[in-house]
Amino acid sequence: MIESVAEGLQTLEESLDSGEIPDRPTVAAKMKRLNDDIETVCSEINAAIRKLPTYSNWLDDDDLEYIKKDIKSMLQFIRKSKGVAKCMECQGDGCNACRDEGFVNKITHDQS
Repeated sequence: MIESVAEGLQTLEESLDSGEIPDRPTVAAKMKRLNDDIETVCSEINAAIRKLPTYSNWLDDDDLEYIKKDIKSMLQFIRKSKGVAKCMECQGDGCNACRDEGFVNKITHDQS
């Protein structure tokens, strides 16, 4: 319990209220951590793209637009893996439907 609280996976109140096994984060905490990590990576990628040199004849405006379009598509794909809801099949315990995460992404949620 102390480790999961210290790592920011759940608050002390969540830990005590959930009645879950100590040191086992809640589904909401796992989902939040994953979503936060995904957003951090996506933000870092966007920041890196803004730093691409625009002064080279080898990387013109058309090239940059092409790169930005592809990266935007890639980021949308990555963001689709963010968790949106506790798995209805297992109620957060982990199963094949949620790939043992305890939660599902938007695509899976919308299909159920």
